[in-house]
Amino acid sequence: IETHLCARCHNRRTVPDPGSSHGLEPHSPESALLIGDAGWFPPNSQIDEGEIRGTHGSDANEALCATCHVASYEVTDAETGEFLVTSTGHLFQAIPCVDAQGVPVAGDCEISTAARSFEGCTGAGCHGDATAAFSALTSGISAVETAANDLIAQLETVDPNLEEAGGAIDPADPTFTVAEGAFFNYNLAVHGGDVVPAATHNPFLVEALLLASQTAVENEYAVAPVLAPAQRDARIRDLMQRAGSH
Repeated sequence: IETHLCARCHNRRTVPDPGSSHGLEPHSPESALLIGDAGWFPPNSQIDEGEIRGTHGSDANEALCATCHVASYEVTDAETGEFLVTSTGHLFQAIPCVDAQGVPVAGDCEISTAARSFEGCTGAGCHGDATAAFSALTSGISAVETAANDLIAQLETVDPNLEEAGGAIDPADPTFTVAEGAFFNYNLAVHGGDVVPAATHNPFLVEALLLASQTAVENEYAVAPVLAPAQRDARIRDLMQRAGSH
């Protein structure tokens, strides 16, 4: 992965750094997410670094970031079929917003097959069509959001001040805690205030880390999450199996 230009920058503070005031938040973890190395791996969890590789980080995707973020395709008029423009991926958006004619435009919009182009997902043959790509994305978003919300509810019980001074989550305290590791994984899931990157780059790993963090927090602080232990363990095994099949 070191040979890819994007990965040289998008591979920083991918794991907790107790020596930094910002060490409980990832900086640019996208490349490490793809290959399954990002996050805090709770002791005695079922998963190890590099074990759950993202679908987009598999050997089948040699170009990695460029396959999705710099996809080139032609846009034609829906009614006449006449050529309009060749999109070269200069926006660096995997699923860019589009105008009424389907031409990629800068800005933000809803996540739907009507508002965005999924050519970066389908052009290389990764997903059969836009509907399939949209379904995979929304499924990942839902799973990551649910697990992240359950984990942060636990952590707010353990330390209502979260990263503020004092309590089990305190970046200024050199003692690294289970709560801090779990908090890093929560921040990995919602990096930049949006779960879409986590749900895109490696939803299998992120959800598994969140579930394993829930178990670690329950064991350390006796604060139970929504899912029972057996449900969490079964889900992690399922995620590992699904990731291994890609």
